[in-house]
Amino acid sequence: MVSEQEIREDGLTTDDVLDRHTAEPMQEVRMLPEWEEWPEEQPGENTHIDGDELVWERDGFEVRLRSYETTHWKADLTVPREIGSHFPRPVDLKSRPKPKYGFVDTVDLDEYAAVGVTLVLQENFIPTVEINGFIDGLIEQVDENEQFKEDLESKLSAARENESEVDE
Repeated sequence: MVSEQEIREDGLTTDDVLDRHTAEPMQEVRMLPEWEEWPEEQPGENTHIDGDELVWERDGFEVRLRSYETTHWKADLTVPREIGSHFPRPVDLKSRPKPKYGFVDTVDLDEYAAVGVTLVLQENFIPTVEINGFIDGLIEQVDENEQFKEDLESKLSAARENESEVDE
């Protein structure tokens, strides 16, 4: 969205305004103008186009997004081993967290760790927010798993102390 003040200051034409307020469903990846205006809106670090793929890195993941049909997208994610080790079976990723407008198509494993995921999505526009939400969900799940392990270990340690006192 663009304000009247921005239109006057930037000398925008009617085509410029219409491009920002109405958009056709996307058929290919591209760098969006708002990413230049607001870098914090970029999908991640090192965002660039490589052939017909939009590529970015985020939290150790590498994402390669491409369109295979209007409003249909495939995203190949390279999963860092420290995250993937928490998902040793394909069903672990296919069941949660699910993308809102798509699904997990394939999961690549290496020694009981997910190292790659392919998402299939259907959205009118480049689904960077949806993909980053999927990544955030994985990281959140790993954090919850780690917290659970720490809590359980603390409780087991206390129980072991009780048992050793009883044995004395």
